[in-house]
Amino acid sequence: MKIGLLTQFNYLNYGNRLQNFATQEVLKGFGHEVESLVFSPSRFIMGVYPFFKAFGWLPFFNKVSKRINSFKKFTKDYLPKTQEIDKFNLKTLEKMFGTNGETPLDLAVIGSDQVWNPSYVVNFNKVFAGFVEKEKRVSYATSFGVSEIPKKYYKKYVKGLNEMSFISTRETAGAELVKAFTGRSCPTLVDPTLMIGKKDWENYTKDIDIAPKEKYIFCYFLTGKRAYRKWVKNYAKENGLKIVSVNDIRTKYFYANPLDFIKLILNAELVCTDSFHGHALSIKLEKPFVSFHTKKSTTSRITTILKLTGLEDRNYLYLPNSKILNIDYSAVTPIIDNAVNIAKEYLNVALNCDKGAKNAISC
Repeated sequence: MKIGLLTQFNYLNYGNRLQNFATQEVLKGFGHEVESLVFSPSRFIMGVYPFFKAFGWLPFFNKVSKRINSFKKFTKDYLPKTQEIDKFNLKTLEKMFGTNGETPLDLAVIGSDQVWNPSYVVNFNKVFAGFVEKEKRVSYATSFGVSEIPKKYYKKYVKGLNEMSFISTRETAGAELVKAFTGRSCPTLVDPTLMIGKKDWENYTKDIDIAPKEKYIFCYFLTGKRAYRKWVKNYAKENGLKIVSVNDIRTKYFYANPLDFIKLILNAELVCTDSFHGHALSIKLEKPFVSFHTKKSTTSRITTILKLTGLEDRNYLYLPNSKILNIDYSAVTPIIDNAVNIAKEYLNVALNCDKGAKNAISC
C-alpha cells in the first residue's frame, strides 16, 4: 500500500525531523511504501535574509543556515521520499494523489507533531488531507499543542475532524478537543519516536562520534529561560559536569543533526529539557532527566507522557538532588512497551480497515 505521510517540516527543530523519520520507519515496518508530504508553517528564516545582511548579522544567519543544511542532509539521507507541498494548491494535490491522480495514494496518514496547532496552520485543507477521499484519511498521534481552539476556527476543525476516517492524538487535551468537535472518542497514542526501540536508536547512531569524552549534561531548551540556565550551571559546577547544548550557537553542537541529537542524549549523564521530545526520548533511552516544563496549555503533551510514566516528580522545582541522577526505569519501560503495543494495534486496524469505518475497534 502506498501511504502519503503528512506532517510539518522544520529544519531547525529536532523533534520535528525525528518524529517524521520515526513515523516513516513504523509505517514501513507494516510493509507499506511511504512518501512524506511535508508543509511548513513558516518560511521565516529565508525571508529575513536581506534584513540580516543589511544590519550586519550575516555571520549569525550563516550559522543558522549551516544548521538548516545539516537537517536537510538528514532528510535527504533518511527520508529520501520527501516532497514539500507548500507550492501546490488543493486541486493540484488532488490531481497528484487522488484516486484518479498521477500517483494515487491508498491512504493519507497525518503524522505526529503539532500539525493541528491553530497557530501553525497555514492551510486547513492540507492539514486534514483534503486532497484525498474522506475514507483514506487517518491520523496518528497528531497533536493540537493546545487545549483550546479559537472560536473563529471552530467550523474548520469540525469539518476537518468529522471527515477523518480514523483519529488519534498525542495528548489527552487533544482527545478532549476531538470529542468536543466530533462527539467521537479517540485514543491518545505515544509519539512515534517512542515506537522505535532503544536498541534501534543505538544502532542508527553507532558510528556517530560527536559526544565529548568528559561527563556532561545535555540541554535542550526551547524557551531558554534564565532560571533554567542558572539551575543547570549550578548543578554542573557542583558535580564537575560539562554542559552541552545544541542551541548554543558558539559551539559545534549547534550544527548537530537529528541523529547526533540522539547520540548526545544516549551518552549524557543527565538531560535537562523543557521540550516534549527531550522528555520522550530521555524516557525511551532510559536516561536520567530533569523536566523544566511549565503548566501552560502548550505543554499538555508533556504532562500526558509524565503522567503516563509516573515521572511527574522529575520537575526541577521539587526534585531532590539525591534523585537527579537516580531514576528507576524498571516500572517505566513496561508502561512504554504496553503503550507501543496499543499504538501498533490502532495502526494495524486503521491501515487495514474497510473504507468508511471510523475508529472501529476491529474490522
